[in-house]
Amino acid sequence: SDAAAAESTTKTIPDWGCTLLRSLHGQWLAGELCDGVLRPADAAGGHSDRSRDVRVHRAVVAAAFPGMAKKFGSTGAAMSSSSSSEGEALPVLLSAFDHRTTRALAEFAYTGRLQLAPATVAAQMRAADFYLSEEATDAALEYLEEQLAPDSCLDIREVAAPCSRGANTEAKALQ
Repeated sequence: SDAAAAESTTKTIPDWGCTLLRSLHGQWLAGELCDGVLRPADAAGGHSDRSRDVRVHRAVVAAAFPGMAKKFGSTGAAMSSSSSSEGEALPVLLSAFDHRTTRALAEFAYTGRLQLAPATVAAQMRAADFYLSEEATDAALEYLEEQLAPDSCLDIREVAAPCSRGANTEAKALQ
């Protein structure tokens, strides 16, 4: 038994987590094996038009956004179901944000990249804070700090005020 233990070893594949996430991102882009739907606020009213739905792997968005994990895991009012092209029902999370923001959050979950611009940063930061992603909220705050100029101070203060690095009371109520 000592000889067998001496021959046994564990090998670690470098950057396996990155490789795995890149593979999941490719599956997401191809719409493969997605088991959940994020329904943006601007699509929630039109029951027949689901073209703005964002299909996702629930485990990926739940890992990136703890606030989504709680909602996807619940059977509360935020959840419903949607039929996929294969006919099975998929859990749907009704997003409080528009399609652009919802899609950006999904992209962030798979890549760790958040595409920020002056026109989108406020909504993305509120969404990241609401869904309890400290990393995405910090990225948005960092972007705002980089944009700081005397003529933009008040605008940036208004955008950043509700997002004091996870202090969002609505999001904390989800816990």
